[in-house]
Amino acid sequence: MLAILLAITTIIGIVLVVLLLFVLGKLNWLENATNSMLEKIDVFPATKIGIGSDQNDETDPYFYGLTGKKLWNCLTEPDDSDLSPQEIDEIRPRYSIVLVKALSKFILGEDNEEEYLRNIRTVKTTRGKIDIWLPSKVIDSCENISSKISELENINVNEKAEETERDIDLVEAKKELTKIIEQDIETLINDLVKKTKIKYNNEMSSDLLKIIF
Repeated sequence: MLAILLAITTIIGIVLVVLLLFVLGKLNWLENATNSMLEKIDVFPATKIGIGSDQNDETDPYFYGLTGKKLWNCLTEPDDSDLSPQEIDEIRPRYSIVLVKALSKFILGEDNEEEYLRNIRTVKTTRGKIDIWLPSKVIDSCENISSKISELENINVNEKAEETERDIDLVEAKKELTKIIEQDIETLINDLVKKTKIKYNNEMSSDLLKIIF
């Protein structure tokens, strides 16, 4: 009987030691993973609240320190990036959000800087800011859409007066031009989604249209 109890006690002791070693191993792995993540991501510094302070004055850490053309190259030429495929996939849905905001700036002519900044617009997020760089062909498409929007705004329809044949023609012209602009934006978004390999883009076109109109 004593031998049986001793054997059971020994087995329980061995199981407890194995479980303890397993837990310690997991804690060590968690510590290493946390330290590795902190090394890759610049933690967003605490903001000093005061007159003239800007809480969005640092690069958004959710993009792993990438911004501007380097961010574009990371998404379109991932083989040249130091990030892992998993990290790049984490960036893509975040990029889709700031991309829409940047496109609205390009199309509406906001933050229009010197010529050498023609391809860049800065977008502010809740965690900082990010520079969105786009190729010249994309900028040309944005400027083309912008000119059509200006043309749309110059079509004046006398809504208060009794409808005339001219007013009816102008209304139809506005509808047709609006449709063309919507199609151009959808084409632009689809092209960018394909280049940057964004998986979910169903609402990007509608979100951009809401900002513009």
